[in-house]
Amino acid sequence: MPKDLSKEVTHRYGENAFKLHRLPTPRSGEVLGLVGTNGIGKSSALKILAGKMKPNLGRFKDPPEWDEILKHFRGNEIQNFFNHLLQDKLTAIIKP
Repeated sequence: MPKDLSKEVTHRYGENAFKLHRLPTPRSGEVLGLVGTNGIGKSSALKILAGKMKPNLGRFKDPPEWDEILKHFRGNEIQNFFNHLLQDKLTAIIKP
């Protein structure tokens, strides 16, 4: 079993429910593909990266606003990705 990464929770569905740790980082001009077994968070990660779901950083009862989410990811490439997504400077396309 993987170690619990409580400081790196990107999204959590409930108190005893699934937790998504970290996100893959999309890069300009590259294709991002996710492969893995069922139930590891591929669809959740893609929904967040497509802007269809806002990451709650593990706070499912009191989800943060985008300014706090961007602050959480400060210094990472994913912060720039979210900024561009929020400013409609890019469109994420999901092909199942």
